[in-house]
Amino acid sequence: MRFADRLHLVGTSMTHWCKAALIVAFAVVATDASALRIGFHEASSAGANAASISVTVPANVRAGDVMIAVVTVRNNAAVTANAAWTALRNDTTAGANMRQWLYYRVVTGAEPASYSWTISSARVAAAIVAYRGVDLTTPIAANVGQANASSTTITAPTVNTGTANAMLVSFFGTRATTTIAGPGTMTERIEDDSGGTGVTVLSTEEFRATAGLTGPRSATAGNGAENIGQSIVLAARTSVPNPVAEYRLDETSWNGTAGEVLDSSGNGLSGTALGSAQTTTTNAYLCRSGQFNGTTGRVDVPDNALLDIRSTLTVTAWIRPAAIPASELKSILSKDDNYEFHIATNGRVNWWWGGGAQELFTPNNTVAANQWTFVAFVFTRGGQTIYVGGPSTAAASSQTGTDQTQLANNALKLQIGDDQDFSGGARRWNGLIDEVRIYDYALTLAEVEAIRSSTRTCPSLLSGFAVTSSATASTCLAQSVTIRAIDSLGTTIPG
Repeated sequence: MRFADRLHLVGTSMTHWCKAALIVAFAVVATDASALRIGFHEASSAGANAASISVTVPANVRAGDVMIAVVTVRNNAAVTANAAWTALRNDTTAGANMRQWLYYRVVTGAEPASYSWTISSARVAAAIVAYRGVDLTTPIAANVGQANASSTTITAPTVNTGTANAMLVSFFGTRATTTIAGPGTMTERIEDDSGGTGVTVLSTEEFRATAGLTGPRSATAGNGAENIGQSIVLAARTSVPNPVAEYRLDETSWNGTAGEVLDSSGNGLSGTALGSAQTTTTNAYLCRSGQFNGTTGRVDVPDNALLDIRSTLTVTAWIRPAAIPASELKSILSKDDNYEFHIATNGRVNWWWGGGAQELFTPNNTVAANQWTFVAFVFTRGGQTIYVGGPSTAAASSQTGTDQTQLANNALKLQIGDDQDFSGGARRWNGLIDEVRIYDYALTLAEVEAIRSSTRTCPSLLSGFAVTSSATASTCLAQSVTIRAIDSLGTTIPG
């Protein structure tokens, strides 16, 4: 459903008097109760032959992240609990020759540089892995573990996730300084050892889209020894946070005033329209849309740390190109090598990031000229998806990627309708763009579809009417009267 504000009484000539009726359309805003897609953020580790071990906090963790710590020790050593962490479990081999502890912590603000654990035995390896999009009330849905007899196979028992969109995180430790290869279905995140005749630990993960039993998970060590396998289930957050930036492009008009392109997220990341970029109701998707002329028009938003996204990202927008490019890309939005999105030849959608070869293209004819298309781009480390939909077509996956790297950050502006003024503006958008949202979380398909199908009440542009007449005094003769619909600044609402 779409609405456009089309009360147009500009230049209406009337004799004597008239009555005007104002019709306001209301829309129901869709809500979505499904979960976020959990994404790996970063990991750190350490090994030591000492009475304590200190592990660096993964870089750039923020409030809302959930960290998991594993501490693996040789012999039946005691580990003094760190008060900042909640203990989940510890498992000990049958001969008491090895123990492994799991802890978790919800980040609520600034973190110290590192965390330390005191050990009664010298040989120890430890790691911290950080995730985003985890439920903050009950982050751990389940946890299991088992000690195994001496072998190169390290097995963690099956566990029931109990929830969809969960992350299975498994830790494999062995009483040997060696290498460990994770299960084939899982992604290895970090491995470390104590050195000497000690211990080794590996952290792995696997996204679980549906609830149910996972089955056991087995890793393979380079050398046989007593070992421990443990798994935890991270539950996904069940509410969608506000976007870090939201550009509805509903302003009555733009004239180059700083901050005139409003950010509706509440974060104050407003932009400035340049080069004759304007808003319009003609063919608008929702209320008004941004109109770009393909040569000079664009919107610039100053760089801000909130826009520098590293590990989980979702960007959504509605686009209506006036033409499909014959050669060069045409840009929807760009933060350069952090994230940028375009349309390409043959109606393809392009996503480029990382400053190198990382990019995705959708199939030919994904986008057509003079038709509205909904696009969404979702990033996690290890999984990228471009979703595409339409006004009456549900969002669906159009292309996927598997890049494991963290997104590159930069100090560049965000641009709507351009790509950092590339080649003098060769990539500037020709057509309409609407409803741009940027999230620093990865959304599921259900949430992407909720955005595609959502609508809202259009802002009321009408502040009043300005009435002018050619008459200079009271008269009983017919006169020409002009009534203009005006906004709160006295500006005529265009029609």
